[in-house]
Parts: sequence; C-alpha cells; structure tokens
Amino acid sequence: MRYRESLEYAVELPFLTLFGQERYPGNFLKAAVIMERIIRGHPFTDGNKRTGYLAGITMLELLVGLTVETEEGEAVEVCLAVEDERMGAEELASWMFDHSDPIVNAFGDYDEGDTTLGLYKRRQS
Repeated sequence: MRYRESLEYAVELPFLTLFGQERYPGNFLKAAVIMERIIRGHPFTDGNKRTGYLAGITMLELLVGLTVETEEGEAVEVCLAVEDERMGAEELASWMFDHSDPIVNAFGDYDEGDTTLGLYKRRQS
C-alpha cells in the first residue's frame, strides 16, 4: 500500500453528508466516486485502475443488484479516461447506468433481496 489515507478517503467519500444532505446522491454516483477516487488517488503502488474499477462495480452490485457489462477493452478505455480527467464522476455514473444489467442467480432468476455475490453470475444475453 502506498497511501492508506487516500484509500480511506476514497471509501468514505461516497457517503459524505454536508448539512444533512448527501454530497453524492444516488447509487450510481456513489459507485462512480469510489472508482474515480481510487483511480486518481493512487493508493496502491500498482493496480489502481483495476482496483478502482472493481470497487465501483462491486459497490453497484451490493447497493442495487446491478452489474456493468462492457465490450472488450471498453473498461480499460473508461479507466484511462478517468485517470486522465477526461471523465468525471457524473459522466462515469452515466456510463455505468447505460451499461448496467440486473444480476441473476445461477438459476436465471433475479432476486432483489439476495445480494450474496457467490450465488450470482452475469446475465447471459
């Protein structure tokens, strides 16, 4: 770990409230903020884009039962755009929304109340 404080900040930031108002309302924006902060904050010596991407996607899966489906190489391009500040949290949240799909379990059912990731797989098109 390179900067522990940077990682702690990235994890806490999506849930920040100011004067009783959420600073980042909405689950997509929360997921985008954690992804953006890990990618740009570089808390690790290596793997910040991979870790940021997975943290954002996992947060979205846990909060609302959605996953992000991308074409080959698209996630890499998005992470590079976030790192280079060509894409901010709001644009990233919009991109995540446009590419999100419900998570289904191994039997092909979508169960809103079950968030046990081990039982899920991505929806087959």
